[in-house]
Amino acid sequence: MNRLLLVCAAGLLIAGCDSASTPTSIPGNGQTQTTNTNYDCGSGGKLAVTYLNNDPNAVAIVETGDNQKIMMVNVVAASGAKYVGGIWEWWTKNESGTLSNLQTQKTMECQATK
Repeated sequence: MNRLLLVCAAGLLIAGCDSASTPTSIPGNGQTQTTNTNYDCGSGGKLAVTYLNNDPNAVAIVETGDNQKIMMVNVVAASGAKYVGGIWEWWTKNESGTLSNLQTQKTMECQATK
């Protein structure tokens, strides 16, 4: 139920924003913590990811090189942090991330940049 509420609330946040802006808060038990991380994905290009955390909810907004923004919610992972949204999956561990298109089964391996 909490995940459904988070997805609905996050969708409303995105809908109320123009294409150049990113939400700065999500529902939860306290203040939203925001972290921005850039990733180099080799020939796949670069990703800019904004992480929003407000216990018990977590969201990742992945911005691709063509300025497409994909919002994903955190789901249970055996290791690392895993986010899903639509046909996309973003799975991170330490400084690495994998972006997967679950429909085409294509993946892109990425490394966080400093």
